[in-house]
Amino acid sequence: MAQVDNSPFSAFGIGNLHSDDLAFYQGFGGLGASYVDPNHINIQNPSSYATLNKATYELGVSAKYFQIGDGSNTETSWIGNLDYIALAFPLLNPINDLLDNTVRDYKYGMSFVFKPHSTVGYDISTLRESPTLGTYQNNFEGNGGLFKLLWGNAMQYKSFSVGANIGYLFGNISAEQRLLFQDSRTVLGNIYASEYNVNGFIWDAGVSYNFVLNKAAVLEDKSA
Repeated sequence: MAQVDNSPFSAFGIGNLHSDDLAFYQGFGGLGASYVDPNHINIQNPSSYATLNKATYELGVSAKYFQIGDGSNTETSWIGNLDYIALAFPLLNPINDLLDNTVRDYKYGMSFVFKPHSTVGYDISTLRESPTLGTYQNNFEGNGGLFKLLWGNAMQYKSFSVGANIGYLFGNISAEQRLLFQDSRTVLGNIYASEYNVNGFIWDAGVSYNFVLNKAAVLEDKSA
């Protein structure tokens, strides 16, 4: 999964961060962690894995059109990337429970997710004038990013669920700065390059409680 980006803001820190909302939850305005769905994977709240009714596989891709300008110059571009690969499934088959008319107090779920964590991609150039050195050029270029591989587990007892993601974060970021003097033959240019390799373990946890306000009406519909 190659990282692709073209943003001057990715020059700061570890780059532009990717959201942990998968496609179904990206329209929730950041509130996806409070919602669980039995047919979609929600890595924002790992306790949701226990509510899945079936094995679920998701593949996400994205495309972005942007325009950057400084008042006199404008650049437009299209970029795209593979956003994530996710697989989650219940560890107890709810379909068999339905066929056997079995009601369980406990449910279990598991997930595997591979996705970008941040992206770095920029190429910035400026021209300036010096009274003594003439025209000189500053070039800033960087690329790379970080990925994460997550393994999640969750357990539900009646209406209460708890879960956790354990992950491995890895990747590299390279940056280069070049100073070139175009009008001077006696001053040498400078090149400063750096590369960062990042790896380590990450984790997060979540809980949820499902409270039915009209429980009597729901039971009546099921018995009808």
